[in-house]
Amino acid sequence: MSVYYWKRHQTSAQFVFTAKELKLTICRAIANANVKKFSVYGAGELVKYVCELRRLTMEANFRPSIEREIYIRYDYLIRARQAFYNVVSQFEDTSELMSISDSVKDTVSDLMEKEEALLNGVIASDRKKYERYLSKLPL
Repeated sequence: MSVYYWKRHQTSAQFVFTAKELKLTICRAIANANVKKFSVYGAGELVKYVCELRRLTMEANFRPSIEREIYIRYDYLIRARQAFYNVVSQFEDTSELMSISDSVKDTVSDLMEKEEALLNGVIASDRKKYERYLSKLPL
């Protein structure tokens, strides 16, 4: 049974889907740029960072059932946020060096804003939900 579009809600795993969209958009933008050497412009590092972001969000997408899994999920989420900030800084540098269109930059920046809010929201939600376990961790 399908759900009407206006009745749909954002899933708890939306940060995974947004990371996928971000990866695909950035990879398409780099592939469409007419540049002979991507390594000079830092595109290789950007792709590496965005792939790492995608991988970490995929690995963090599970429901922990024991205390150890809570720590593992939290670690993946923190590392995904770190990879996200790497993507942001590298995209700024790479987009200035390569001639990426303004519409692609706008799309990527919208996806980045959405991903940042989702990642921070999931981390805050987990921190609140598993406060008893995560309070032992240093900030």
